[in-house]
Amino acid sequence: MTLRVPTICIAIYLALSCFTARADVLIAAASNIMAPLDEIIVQFEEQTGEQVKVSYGASGVLSRQIMRGAPFEILLSADRWHIEILSSQGVGILADEDYATGRLALFLNGASPISQDISILTSFYELGKIRKFAIANPEHAPYGRAARDVLVKLGIWDLAKTTLVMGENANQAARFAASASTDGGLVPHSLTVLPESVFSGNTVIVPADMHAPLHQRMALLDRASSAARLFYDFLRSNNARSVFLRYGYAVPEQQG
Repeated sequence: MTLRVPTICIAIYLALSCFTARADVLIAAASNIMAPLDEIIVQFEEQTGEQVKVSYGASGVLSRQIMRGAPFEILLSADRWHIEILSSQGVGILADEDYATGRLALFLNGASPISQDISILTSFYELGKIRKFAIANPEHAPYGRAARDVLVKLGIWDLAKTTLVMGENANQAARFAASASTDGGLVPHSLTVLPESVFSGNTVIVPADMHAPLHQRMALLDRASSAARLFYDFLRSNNARSVFLRYGYAVPEQQG
């Protein structure tokens, strides 16, 4: 289900907005897209004069807030499932579609090299080299569920459980993994390649077949203002897509 606002509507909207009071566009977004979304918001605000306020967190937490009445107009989830849950719970959705696909990465502190074989993590656990290991909480963070899938597939979930330091969202888990208090973690690849990244150890992308695909989906809710609808369409633009690509995400083929 998609919603397309023609370019001419943007010009009409900008002309009419001079005569109407503006309210902030209220967005809820998965924490792993903080860097690209902040950049996209700046572009949108500069082009339209509208203001966007965004709350970052775990997709599960944000979707529950929406079901409890939080006044968000757009949800950018880290998966498809939480959009489906909103719909199944009777939350009105005007449009929804995938906007990016993420990848999970293994990060290990220190000088130990990581081969392209992710089973190095199994060896590290068996050798007792992992004391603390960071992932996002699988109960409400899609990247946490993906991390759990990987640990289960490697056959080390039981070993790992006693070492896990769980972030409330993917961004917090990445900060834990990069700190000296852990030996690393399974975190969004996009966070390990930021220009200001504090990941100074070794990183390798986890093979995509080791966990459920991280297809990230957004939804425009039925309470959305005209400004929110305009921002939703901006998220579908080539400008926004190029930002996500630059931060290491794959993007779906552009829809008409």
